Amino acid sequence: MINLMENKVLAPLIQQRFEEGLEKGLEQGIEQGIEQGRKLARLEQQDVLLEQLSDKFGSVPPWAAKQLKTASLDDLRTWARRIIRAASLEETLR
Repeated sequence: MINLMENKVLAPLIQQRFEEGLEKGLEQGIEQGIEQGRKLARLEQQDVLLEQLSDKFGSVPPWAAKQLKTASLDDLRTWARRIIRAASLEETLR
């Protein structure tokens, strides 16, 4: 059996490709982890805001629930702050 890692020409090339692949895999894993974290944060924010809206204004109508599901994390955070002073559901989600 031939051990390519003992070859003075091929071994450095193999090692370089291995390291490049490992680095690329780590970068992709980190990016995927960050994206997954953002999605979870958004879902958690949606759940919390839906509970807050229900507690303050009663049953949340379908249009508002849809707006929550399609909102960005920034919008959800804005609404979570706005609900403190808002007098209505419409005012909160404007």
